[in-house]
Amino acid sequence: MANNLKSQVLVLGNDEVIKMVDDRIVKAEELAKDNTFDNGNGVHAFSAAFYDNVETSEDGKSVMFDWSYKYMGAKWNYLYDVRDYGEFSMESATYPPIEFFIHLFKLCHKIDPKVVIEVIYEDEGYSPIGAIVLKSWGEENVNYSIMQKEEEMIDPTVEMDWEDEGYELAGTNFRESVYEKQQEFLSYCHEWISDGDDVFS
Repeated sequence: MANNLKSQVLVLGNDEVIKMVDDRIVKAEELAKDNTFDNGNGVHAFSAAFYDNVETSEDGKSVMFDWSYKYMGAKWNYLYDVRDYGEFSMESATYPPIEFFIHLFKLCHKIDPKVVIEVIYEDEGYSPIGAIVLKSWGEENVNYSIMQKEEEMIDPTVEMDWEDEGYELAGTNFRESVYEKQQEFLSYCHEWISDGDDVFS
């Protein structure tokens, strides 16, 4: 069974681009409620909110895995949480959906050439956690740089029982350390992203 990977996405741009992203998120939420369109997991709804060429099964409710791998970068993807103003989280299977982030960046770039997209992500087992930054370096064409940084972290509570003394504190401290590491990775990506290159490390 594939691990779930959660990505938190933040779009930094002008009001027009933020409205475009928020409108698409609202569309994903609305489509997910329509049981004639989506089979209840929100995968088709999320894909259709951002793409015009979604390939589905015969019943029109399930997204084909081949299409999802090619255009989104993971076997399946769906909306997890909405924070508004260009910020939302999503879940995907096993991998961060990098192709989706690139697609989202291109949609945003058409509206705001100075847009920046920041992503922090974590596997449900924290193997891996990471960050991704996409920035534009050209206003006429969609020239972008992408930087990714990730590593594995070990949750100390895995070896503990929830009744153990210190379990809650260990969990809290670990979650804080995950967030701090993701913020460190974001800073790394911003610092080392190179104009005109697609860089992965």
